[in-house]
Amino acid sequence: MSNSAILATIYLVIGFALAITLLVFWSRNREDLRYYTRFGLYAACAFCAFSVVALAVAHFEQGLPMGFLVLTIGLVVDFFKITLVVAVGAYCARLSGYVAFPLIRPRLGLELDEANGAVPHPGHAGTADLRTKAIWVAVLVLAWLGYSKLLFWLFSPEMAQPLQEVLNTLDMSQSMELTAASALAVSAMAISEELIFRLGIQNLLVRLFNWQGRQYWIAVLLTTLLWTIGHTGVLEPDWVKLLQIFPAGLALGWMFRKHGIECCIAAHLLFNLIMPTLGL
Repeated sequence: MSNSAILATIYLVIGFALAITLLVFWSRNREDLRYYTRFGLYAACAFCAFSVVALAVAHFEQGLPMGFLVLTIGLVVDFFKITLVVAVGAYCARLSGYVAFPLIRPRLGLELDEANGAVPHPGHAGTADLRTKAIWVAVLVLAWLGYSKLLFWLFSPEMAQPLQEVLNTLDMSQSMELTAASALAVSAMAISEELIFRLGIQNLLVRLFNWQGRQYWIAVLLTTLLWTIGHTGVLEPDWVKLLQIFPAGLALGWMFRKHGIECCIAAHLLFNLIMPTLGL
């Protein structure tokens, strides 16, 4: 078994275990999570609506290679997945003293419970704070793009052969050209990954192991490692993609703690949209 296959297997096993843990955590705390679950349902509806638009655009651009049943199952899975990670992630973040959505739903972090060791969030998004958040998003995106460009220039990676074969099987283009369909697809990926990893998994680990203060970085590190492993099999040599992703994951983990999930989504989304224009 190749190293990529081993890493992919590890990723799937850990991902399945975390999914079960999230479900059990939600089930045991569903009364306390009622408000968060309702917000998670709203977020899931918005995400699935966005996904439907992306699928419709892809259909008109080049046709959908997968059947209606497969796509419907995928949307249903996404709906429950987003509902769960948003509800549990926002709740666990609040118990650690952070507002998950400081821009669009600060109330998720205002109801603090001293019995659970929560501390007040350092601030809420006024005009100056919003400007600061935008600057940090821009700094992260530019640094990530510059670092990626340098890395790819030094090592000239190519798309991994298994991925090329999958794209050929699905009759999808391997071109780096940004189209309406590809822009919507990479945007959906950015939103989904940030909600799952930075909001859901990262904060669940903090809550389960009580990693407060500086120990929060343990959860950031472990979440970043898992997120990095999830990008196995994209490029050849494989380590180039992993080296590109890992520092960005640490930065996004810090950004969630400091500025909330909206900034993480904005940075990841902008990177995904600008990346093809630089040939990355």
